[in-house]
Amino acid sequence: MVEIDGQSSEAPKVILVTATVPPKLAGERGRQPFRYGDRLKLTGVLQATGAEGEYDYAAYLARQGVRSRMLFPKIALVEADQGVWFYRWLYSVRRSLVDSIAEVVPEPQASVGQTMLVGLRSGISDELNESFRRSGLTHILAISGMNIGIVLGLAIAVSRALFGQESLYLTCYCR
Repeated sequence: MVEIDGQSSEAPKVILVTATVPPKLAGERGRQPFRYGDRLKLTGVLQATGAEGEYDYAAYLARQGVRSRMLFPKIALVEADQGVWFYRWLYSVRRSLVDSIAEVVPEPQASVGQTMLVGLRSGISDELNESFRRSGLTHILAISGMNIGIVLGLAIAVSRALFGQESLYLTCYCR
């Protein structure tokens, strides 16, 4: 819903928002201040997308269904936990994994692990991203079954070494 001068109307289907996290929200919610199921109030100027430089950025956004954007709006959390319960739970598990990796593994390895396992790319520095690009290894950062399989294989090997063969019961359904 978009409100302009007190008049409400249906919002464009997809709006690209570039924002900074309000300090209060960052302090309350830590590393992931915006979460699935949050209802946010954005106050700012809604603009049509336009071409930027030689690259036709507007056409790129249009292919993704984006017709409008809002740059650096004022953000307020209206309500939390408004999404589907299953997805809220799934994202909370993801958030727990990200936090666990950050607590146990030092940077930059923690960011790489978070990117490979749960697809969270925000922790990867521009410098590290560029290093992966220059070496031709950016595909390693893409979340995939292969990456998860490698990590699972290592976890199984470590658990077998620590606890023995009989301690691990794992059923794998593959297609």
